[in-house]
Amino acid sequence: MLDIKYIRDNKESAMDGLRKKKCKADIGKLIDLDEKRRELIQRSEHLKAEQNEASKKIAKLFGAEKKDEIEKMSALKEKLSAIEDDLSGIQEEISELMRLIPNLPQDDVPEGKDEKDNVVLREVGDKTKFGFAPKDYLTIAQNLDIIDVDRQPIRLFKK
Repeated sequence: MLDIKYIRDNKESAMDGLRKKKCKADIGKLIDLDEKRRELIQRSEHLKAEQNEASKKIAKLFGAEKKDEIEKMSALKEKLSAIEDDLSGIQEEISELMRLIPNLPQDDVPEGKDEKDNVVLREVGDKTKFGFAPKDYLTIAQNLDIIDVDRQPIRLFKK
C-alpha cells in the first residue's frame, strides 16, 4: 500500500501511475479527505490541550467557580467527542480509498492496453520440452486420488 504522504507530495506522479495501470481511484478526493483528517487532528489536539489546562485549573478552584468550569469542561468534552467521531469516519473513508490504489509502476515500464503488450526482459534457461502432452495439476491430483471434486460438500449446519 502506498503511503499517504507520498501521494500528497507526488500527486501528479501518483495520478500518472494510476493512469498507466488503468486504475480509477480518486486521488483528489483522497487528498481532500487527508487534509480534513489532518485539520481534525489539529483541532482535537488543541481541545485536548485546553482540557488539560482546565483540569489543572479546576483542581485549584472551589464552589461556584469550580462548578462553572466543570460545565465548560463537559461542553469541551462533547466537542472533542464529535470531532473524534468525524475523524473516525474520515479515517475509514481514507482506508477504503487507499485499498483501491495499487502500487505504482516504475517510470521505465512501457504502457500497454493489456498483458499482450508486456515486454519480456529476459528468459533464463531452456524451456522444457516434453515428449507427451503434460497434464494439469487437477488431473494429476484426481488420478492420484488426493482430490475428490465429485463428492458433494458436507453440510455442517442446517439451513
